[in-house]
Amino acid sequence: MAITDSEGELLVTGVRPTDRGPSNIGCPATEDEQAWFMTMIQRTTQHMSKEHLNAVQADLAVYAKSISR
Repeated sequence: MAITDSEGELLVTGVRPTDRGPSNIGCPATEDEQAWFMTMIQRTTQHMSKEHLNAVQADLAVYAKSISR
């Protein structure tokens, strides 16, 4: 996963730093993966409100619960 700007320049990827080296978050299901995904969004957003960011985070948590059964 990666986020680019309108020119296609890479801004951030789904590879997050960990104590054991880089780790690809893939589908952000764990709390750490979700946290990195939100970091990706926060680093690159230009127009998302805090409320919208909170909604994305809440939806990720619901989705993660649904696939962890």
